Amino acid sequence: MPRDIEPEVARLSDVYLYTVDDLSALVQTAGEKRQAAVQQAEAIIETGVQGFEHWLGEREAVPLIKALHQQADDWRHAEIARARKMLAKGADVDAVLEALTRGLTQKMLHGTMAELHAADASQRLQLAHTVSKLFLRQTPRDPADERG
Repeated sequence: MPRDIEPEVARLSDVYLYTVDDLSALVQTAGEKRQAAVQQAEAIIETGVQGFEHWLGEREAVPLIKALHQQADDWRHAEIARARKMLAKGADVDAVLEALTRGLTQKMLHGTMAELHAADASQRLQLAHTVSKLFLRQTPRDPADERG
């Protein structure tokens, strides 16, 4: 603590001289490194928390996803049974395949079409956007954009 060592001592080959100022600079540097590490750790934790919250939110949709799969499987089984009956009666394979795919398509779209027809004008626009996003994987163009 007291500066009773001459600075020239530091020139000796086997002597290391540290002053209070040197130690203060080391403490300052170490503090800055710790602060940077804390910020990195906080960012890692925040990313983990956001990922967990996203995963947790996805879990809420699991019952709906299961119900959709079950409905699709029920339709598939019904259409396969119908196709097998047609084949057993000697129907043309192409005609059976056509009927099978048409039946599945109609079953998949029936509820959506019914909702679109039943919706009022304000609901229909929002529903059209949702249906387009789900089935066409795009957002429909607004007819007003084409008029202007």
